Amino acid sequence: MYLYSVACMSVKWRIFVKLSSIKLMLILLTSILISCNVSEESTTGARDVFGSNSHDQQDDPISKLLNSFGLTSRERKAIGSLKDALINLKAVSFMTNEELKMYTYDQFYNLLTGFGKVFTKKIAGDIATIFETIDRVIKLIPIIKYDYERDKLSGLDLFKDAKISLKMLCDVPEDAHDNFNDHIADVKSGFEELYYCVNKSITIFNSDLFTKEEQRAIDCLRYMLDTNYLALKSLDIRNGVYGFFRRAVLDLLLSYPGGLTGLKGDLSPLVDTVDKFFEAQAAIEAIKTDDAKRKNLQVKLNSESVDYIFRSKDLFIEPSSGVVKFTRNEFTSKAFVDLCREFAVKFTQIKQKASGDKS
Repeated sequence: MYLYSVACMSVKWRIFVKLSSIKLMLILLTSILISCNVSEESTTGARDVFGSNSHDQQDDPISKLLNSFGLTSRERKAIGSLKDALINLKAVSFMTNEELKMYTYDQFYNLLTGFGKVFTKKIAGDIATIFETIDRVIKLIPIIKYDYERDKLSGLDLFKDAKISLKMLCDVPEDAHDNFNDHIADVKSGFEELYYCVNKSITIFNSDLFTKEEQRAIDCLRYMLDTNYLALKSLDIRNGVYGFFRRAVLDLLLSYPGGLTGLKGDLSPLVDTVDKFFEAQAAIEAIKTDDAKRKNLQVKLNSESVDYIFRSKDLFIEPSSGVVKFTRNEFTSKAFVDLCREFAVKFTQIKQKASGDKS
């Protein structure tokens, strides 16, 4: 389903854009696109959440420290998640694709000591809010009726993503206090926006108004309208996770003239083109004996789908201001209808080549 993945970045970009502008140069976005698969699973550490196997819980230095800070059970659980991220989770940065620091037990203890009581309680509350928001998102996933979107979300490990986010904030211990102080709100708002957008997405796709083909077309439309994807044309765009869930894009769809019913009435050109894409994809996947042909046609289909998305953007997004124009005038314009027809023909030609039809 490459068309859906066109120019798809994750919420990780949304979360770390401010952090990276201060601490890192925005050199490449490729690491963001492939970050869904680069981090390793958290390994079992030598110590439990708040203590070590070699100490009784009551004698554990970190437990004593947290007791002296007067943390609630909710806050202790949050600090336990931070501890697991820093000590046990092997991962790479979403921004640089470099391995993040693995803390020792003593280094984590020193980090908390440096934070002090007031700041530790503050970040513990923030971390708890992040994980509670993720839990709310996860509870929404089974409600989603559109199977492709539900399956994509079900395949995510949002808790791990959050832990990697926290790990990034602490990658340089001496900067951790400032990073938490300046950017934990960005991490929180990223997951809160995901929750907001999943709710809005459910409003659209659980309405029973759209056919499966129309749902697929709306998926494509969401990429066309997202201004965050303007700079990604030359990158490997096969991996995408959170790209569907952009607040502004979903709000645009829900505010279309005539509402969702009005949107449904104007979808036909886009639906036809997306259908042709899927027919071409199916024909390529049906090639069993000629690997070179299958790979070459897949590359061609991917390239054409990228071109379709970005040429559509030129019609909906003002390049100088980044303002999105999405009214019936733009969506039903001759320029967009002609563009849809042009790529419907291109996708059909790829299907014919895959099927052995040279006509």
